[in-house]
Amino acid sequence: MVIHFNRLGRVSPATNAYCKWWTFLEYTLNGAGEMLMATISIQRHIIVFNAGAFKIRSFRYLFHHLPLLLYIVYPLIRHQRLIRWRKQHRELYGVEMHAEPNFPTLGKKAGGKVKVITEKIRGMTDADIEKLLSKDATESPLTTIEEIPIEHEDVHIVYRVAKQIQFEATAEQGFVVLLDYTADASLKDDGLVREITSRVQKLRKEAKVKPTDEIVIYYSVEPQTSEIARIAVERQNEITTILGKSFLPLDKTQNHNIIKKEKITVKDGEIEFVITQTTN
Repeated sequence: MVIHFNRLGRVSPATNAYCKWWTFLEYTLNGAGEMLMATISIQRHIIVFNAGAFKIRSFRYLFHHLPLLLYIVYPLIRHQRLIRWRKQHRELYGVEMHAEPNFPTLGKKAGGKVKVITEKIRGMTDADIEKLLSKDATESPLTTIEEIPIEHEDVHIVYRVAKQIQFEATAEQGFVVLLDYTADASLKDDGLVREITSRVQKLRKEAKVKPTDEIVIYYSVEPQTSEIARIAVERQNEITTILGKSFLPLDKTQNHNIIKKEKITVKDGEIEFVITQTTN
């Protein structure tokens, strides 16, 4: 099956039954074969180096019969549980399915009935949508509404997360992917670093500073307890690397010519940038 897929570059035949069989084969027979191979290798090692061990009935049942039975039955049970838990997992994360009409294709065939058909498509329950998704891609029509045949291209299945707002859901080829877009502390810190470097780069551009010019960038932050002050101190080396120029506190300024300076408000503090040119 894999060789056939690699040769064609696509699944053939592209039917729901074939895909289910392929999934069953990968999760059960192939998995059982690999586990049995590992188990039999260990049992062979025991027989070679301790031949008398399997003469003991309890040892034989525990380390020979039971593992073989377990690794034959376990993949079958696991496959069934994965299928049964798919809906439970979707409910656990609050993923809801909604059917939406594809107006460019549906409008041409539905005509004056498009409004009624749209309401019925949007009113589909999870059970109705699951029934549509279970049908083969080659099956036509997908369903019939108001005597109008509805094909796969006439309906979009949209996945939304209702219970947990930190997730965004999308789906493709039967797989639902949840993206956790909650910004943690490190992401917020990275955002402040980008804010500092982008402001400095903009200031350099306004001052018409060339990349080859010898400059030093000084900064001053008020209040010192603000988040931007903490980032300027903790990520100073990183900011210097990004800018390609020295990034130093303003109290360390030397006898340099001031080219440009600016004070801006960032989050909970004010930061002042001073671009200076070194003198020989």
